Amino acid sequence: MSLKKWFGWLVIGIVLLAIGYTVSAQSKQYYWDFINVDITVLANSDIRVVETQKFVFTSGSFHFAYRNIPMNRLESVTDVSVSEEGVAYRPGEEVPGTFTTSRQDGNFRITWYYPYTSNAARTFTIAYTVKGGLRFYEGGDQVWWKAIFPDRDFVVRSARITVHLPGSISREELKVASYGADAEYEIIDGNTIVFTARDIWPGQEVEVRVQFPHGIVQGQPPSWQIAEDRLADYNERYRSLANLVFAVLGLLILIAGAVGLYLVWYTRGRDVPVGVVADYLPEPPSELPPGLVGVLVDEKADMKDIVATIVDLAHRGVISITEEEEPGFLGIGKRRDFIFELLTDDGSLRSYERTLLRRLFRGRGRQVRLSELRNKFYSALPEITAQMYKEVVKEGLFPRSPEKTRSLYIVLGGVLLAGGILIALFAGMFLHTYADTAFCPGLGILLLGPILVVMA
Repeated sequence: MSLKKWFGWLVIGIVLLAIGYTVSAQSKQYYWDFINVDITVLANSDIRVVETQKFVFTSGSFHFAYRNIPMNRLESVTDVSVSEEGVAYRPGEEVPGTFTTSRQDGNFRITWYYPYTSNAARTFTIAYTVKGGLRFYEGGDQVWWKAIFPDRDFVVRSARITVHLPGSISREELKVASYGADAEYEIIDGNTIVFTARDIWPGQEVEVRVQFPHGIVQGQPPSWQIAEDRLADYNERYRSLANLVFAVLGLLILIAGAVGLYLVWYTRGRDVPVGVVADYLPEPPSELPPGLVGVLVDEKADMKDIVATIVDLAHRGVISITEEEEPGFLGIGKRRDFIFELLTDDGSLRSYERTLLRRLFRGRGRQVRLSELRNKFYSALPEITAQMYKEVVKEGLFPRSPEKTRSLYIVLGGVLLAGGILIALFAGMFLHTYADTAFCPGLGILLLGPILVVMA
């Protein structure tokens, strides 16, 4: 079977697998009848969390579940346990009645396994201790917790979140709030707050916040809180200034770079005015061949300059050009061709002229028809134009080959373009925490690249 057919079958197989996976995923349906979360703040500032989740499986077969706990605002998770209807699961190797823990993508993941289940309900209890999750402030310590997690594909019909606080606290000393999906709360007493919510849709979360007097629990601000507080202070004091500095820096790079490129063109790239030229010149201004004159005028060696060189060689008697006409097919119309004949081998010819003659008559004797050169002579152009560039440099008309100068500026423009993209990307990735406009200097450099390419 050919490689093309193998590739076709491979694409078909991948598409069929993708369709099968999608159909399988859509065939699995469930929801949470409830998620009840009990959050207890301990005297040593640890937080004990007990989650009771009731799954109702309505379509498909299931045998495991997991809970992701983000680690960005806590230090560690310990003392993990999983149970079902009072029966404890044991740490194990992915068999029913066991659970595992792992770190994945910045999360602490608890995964538990149970017998394959279809069209039934199962209720699990997941308990764990969070260390370094409490926030400490002189104005009041705070417990924040995303009790109903957003990384879900199905609805939670109801939720009840209870927060227990240590010590003796009055209602008036508490500050309570929730974020995400709509939730109501009730302060039972100074030590117990209950939040309730219903129909929490996929992607929604319920995060609860309770502030209580500082000093009731022991502990120090965790490292992540210190970092967040420093960033919050920076944002309040300096972020606007940093945004302005990066934006102005990007604009200055663009303006200064554009002005610098203009000065380079003005001093080194443009044709300097030569003043008034007489309307009539009785003699040619120089003995420069017309092909090189063409290179001088537009700074490019192209087909027009080669044709001018051929005509000039005929004018000088080095070759002859004879036009020939023949009747067209069935006598309709005329077919025109040109015959080039080499008349003399002039030793005073320039290098590009000798190369031109050699490539015109190579292997064809001293005569060649223009029609014979069709689709063949183009291969000689790079060699001839390169020698024409060398000739204008040799004549002192340019300090270096115009083609090399163009290539140099095009390469520099590409370097600016690529460098600007890299700088903008890396600045955006690593400095966006401190400035939203950190990419602007890279953007300024990036925009200079196309300007330089066009200027080339």
